[in-house]
Amino acid sequence: MAENNKMEQIAKTKICIVCGKEFAPTCATQICCSRDCANQKKLDYNKRMRREAALRRERERMRASSSKQSLAEIDKTALENGMSYGKYVAWLKFQRMHS
Repeated sequence: MAENNKMEQIAKTKICIVCGKEFAPTCATQICCSRDCANQKKLDYNKRMRREAALRRERERMRASSSKQSLAEIDKTALENGMSYGKYVAWLKFQRMHS
């Protein structure tokens, strides 16, 4: 009974998300009509992920370079605030996380 229901779901046609062609899927989760379309989808996904990772790295680099202080400046500020260097840096990170 359950196998018959599964076959009915698989027998329905779907539209390929890559090329837009109608196809009969071989399993319920299939979303591409062919291996070529599946490979193209994977290439597009990987390209998007690389682009997003590059943007994240660039944002992080910009954030790091814009807020750079020398070790001596940070130590001086920490002492002015009555803290050790480590305590001050931890406090700064806490402030950034909760702001």
